[in-house]
Amino acid sequence: MRIMLYGNSYVTELVERTLMHWHEVVGHVPCNHTAFPGRMRSEVVEFPEHMDYDLALSVFYDRKVKLLDGAYNLHPGLLPRWGGCNILYHTIVEGATEQGVTFHRMTEDFDAGPIVTTATYPVRKGDCILSLYTRVCAIMPGVALAGLELAKRGLEAPAQKPTYYPRSLKMAKPKLYTQAREDITAWIRSQR
Repeated sequence: MRIMLYGNSYVTELVERTLMHWHEVVGHVPCNHTAFPGRMRSEVVEFPEHMDYDLALSVFYDRKVKLLDGAYNLHPGLLPRWGGCNILYHTIVEGATEQGVTFHRMTEDFDAGPIVTTATYPVRKGDCILSLYTRVCAIMPGVALAGLELAKRGLEAPAQKPTYYPRSLKMAKPKLYTQAREDITAWIRSQR
């Protein structure tokens, strides 16, 4: 299968390296931000609509993909509960005990397309954003491979409306004397 990747984060690079063993990655469309320039092996593509590929895969991409037919997203949260941005932060702040990765077909609405497959991991007491990100890095390439195989066969669940977390975070400090100790601890862990 010929794949166009969207994104250039560290996780996108891990996914690209895994996919290259089984599929042809024809290029990648980089993100707007340069927080991680990456070391992608495929060529940078400015106008993907002019290229020939079977499927587009978004991995930590920071913009909406215009080509929706045959476009999939590898999302760092379990949909439909954990849609939107900054999912690992919200996982800690809300005290979740489980999180995961979702491979889903893209639609006009962010993170609302039919789910192809998911994988979960435990959220342990004392976890921080970095420890959760490490788990995401470990499972995302495998979820990408499984998702591509299932998508090729047309297998997916019906779409559901997700909870959507906006890009901006509410970073207000907790009121130390009026909030529960668990809330304060979760807030501190989310700041690491």
